[in-house]
Amino acid sequence: MYERHVARVLAGENFPLGWSDAFPLDALGSLSEIMGAAKVFGPGRQIFDCSPEDIALAMDEGYLLKGAMQ
Repeated sequence: MYERHVARVLAGENFPLGWSDAFPLDALGSLSEIMGAAKVFGPGRQIFDCSPEDIALAMDEGYLLKGAMQ
């Protein structure tokens, strides 16, 4: 989900993005990673302990979680 959002932004697609508009892409990615890692792996897991695949999973989950909070 996060990667799809980034691809649309970089392609210049103009449509209402909702809550995602409020964040620069790098901040949105970091927020999504941190929230997703806590959800998927528990609060004790740190991003720097994750594999690239784990980070991608965490980022998508965090992006979805942030959307559910709105």
